[in-house]
Amino acid sequence: MKKSTYFRKNFTPSLYLLNQKFKGQSTPLDYLRVMRDGLIPGRRLYPRLVMVMTTFCSLKCRDCNNLMARYKCPTHYEVKDLFYDLEAVLDGLDTLTELELIGGEPFIYPHLATVIKKALANKKIMFVSLTTNGTVIPDERMMKLLSDKRIRVEISDYGVKSQKIDDLAEAFDYHGVRYDRNLDLSWVAPGDVTPRNKSREQLAAEYQQCFSFKYCNTILKGRVYHCSRAAHLTDLGYMDHPSDSYDIHKVRSRAEKRDAFRHYWLAPYTMACDYCDHALKIKVKAGVQEDSNAV
Repeated sequence: MKKSTYFRKNFTPSLYLLNQKFKGQSTPLDYLRVMRDGLIPGRRLYPRLVMVMTTFCSLKCRDCNNLMARYKCPTHYEVKDLFYDLEAVLDGLDTLTELELIGGEPFIYPHLATVIKKALANKKIMFVSLTTNGTVIPDERMMKLLSDKRIRVEISDYGVKSQKIDDLAEAFDYHGVRYDRNLDLSWVAPGDVTPRNKSREQLAAEYQQCFSFKYCNTILKGRVYHCSRAAHLTDLGYMDHPSDSYDIHKVRSRAEKRDAFRHYWLAPYTMACDYCDHALKIKVKAGVQEDSNAV
């Protein structure tokens, strides 16, 4: 794999996260750490991993990229299983710039406080983020935990009636929680869950241009996928390409883990792009609910 690909997918995105998403939270020592682990041969720096904690969601968005509305029997995953997976992945790297915790809706996950505490305690993780749909306002205890200087919350504002965006932002301001409020009134439609039969060349071209190429590798049930859509397509049974993801618990030495994960991370494409229309850039209204009364 060309060195330029490594820099585009690892080093440059890590600097972008420090400069943009965590601006005001990152320190000179954070930049030095990224420089060290991103530039010294043999060190392993990765910009961002996404960890799915639950498939329960407080909304049922028709065009959800992560297919949450298709889960008929949603699940809260056990903390011990989440961290069994995460720690196995972290064993193969030196620094993870950002761990994003998602659902479903993370604020309805019953063990969220435990997950956050365990993530903050891991020295390989620089920052922790959560993405919420703004329908749930955390209690005082959770607010105190979220005010940690290494945490940032992304609030997605879809303009849905059941969202409590203003109240949530006011509560975050009061408790000193760092957050971004994203007015997200349109989405790029991912399309249905059937294969499109794209060529390898087309898959590679689309993947290299996708946000997921750098930022959306997702941990779900013992595997790492190139994006959250790939994880949920597989989990729901719409896609079956085991070689297209990383088997977290395959028996490997630590050196083998480091090389195997790097090889996976720098793959030129993912078959999940064959089940996605993002490259067409067709816009749809964000947050349209399967139950139209919720909009």
